[in-house]
Amino acid sequence: MKTHIAYHIENNELIIDNLYVNPRSRGKGKGYELLDKAKAYAERKGIKVMSLCAYPQDNTVSKQFLKDYYECYGFEDHDGYGIMDKEI
Repeated sequence: MKTHIAYHIENNELIIDNLYVNPRSRGKGKGYELLDKAKAYAERKGIKVMSLCAYPQDNTVSKQFLKDYYECYGFEDHDGYGIMDKEI
């Protein structure tokens, strides 16, 4: 599978539906590059919040790894279930 991001806007919030970084590309900043592009798009549209679910698509990363990864980018987990958001 190729590295990609998919999102949509709902209720003035950018919701990241899917973010996947190919295992061969991990550790090179590709995920943060994709998040930066989504954030820039949201800012152009006047969106103030980004949200996502930190749930792994495959067994190459753990849910805890994803939560930690997104927290480093500024997302917060408010419910303990991996539903995270970030004000922009």
